[in-house]
Amino acid sequence: MIFSADESIVDLIQKSLSEPWEVERCTDPARARAALIQPGIEIVVVDDREVEESMRGWLLDQIQKWAPKAMVAYIAADHRPEVERQARRHHVQYYLSRPVDPERTVRVLQSFASLASQRGHWAPGFN
Repeated sequence: MIFSADESIVDLIQKSLSEPWEVERCTDPARARAALIQPGIEIVVVDDREVEESMRGWLLDQIQKWAPKAMVAYIAADHRPEVERQARRHHVQYYLSRPVDPERTVRVLQSFASLASQRGHWAPGFN
């Protein structure tokens, strides 16, 4: 599952993962619950560029509540220590800020997919 309106980020994630992974996209954080209650959510990427600052913690809470086993990557529009602290408090496994390093991000997402497969969760989506 990816929460992003940035086409370049969505494209990068889609190129990072191969079958059987699919990328499900949600551009409205207010619809997080509906997106996250789908079965098989294993990886979630949050791009905070389009998420109001007041909604970021709420969105991360929703991920923990509805997809507690999901590995989470968080892309900060601007790195600030308090943003990283908030992400880490919500158990984000991979925190990065813009500009995104494509090679490193691909490696991390592929690592997430490998870990998910080892847990025995070949989900129908990158969910």
